[in-house]
Amino acid sequence: MFPSQWETSVGGHVTYGDDTRETAVRELMEELGLVETPIYLGRFSYRGEEEKENITFFYVVTKKRPKLNRSEATKGEYLTIHELEKALSQRTFVDGTEEEFYVIKRLLSKQ
Repeated sequence: MFPSQWETSVGGHVTYGDDTRETAVRELMEELGLVETPIYLGRFSYRGEEEKENITFFYVVTKKRPKLNRSEATKGEYLTIHELEKALSQRTFVDGTEEEFYVIKRLLSKQ
């Protein structure tokens, strides 16, 4: 959707009749080939120049190796939270990534 820009998460839009958890399960399978139960983390409303979204955050813990869907992304890598924070100033990310990052960091600190 945004060529040459990094994205920090698996994601998608909720389809009619689904809830956010069902969407998270579907997107995790479509983008990484993983079947896991997402754990709710929190919500965030983003109002940027390119997108306006109501975002629900989930996370998963798994020992399975993900398989990147090449029709969804050309490259993937794992970063620690500290590596990601540093990368925010060194790479081009999609609109709203920095705001999302700090919301996720705050929500994780409450876990």
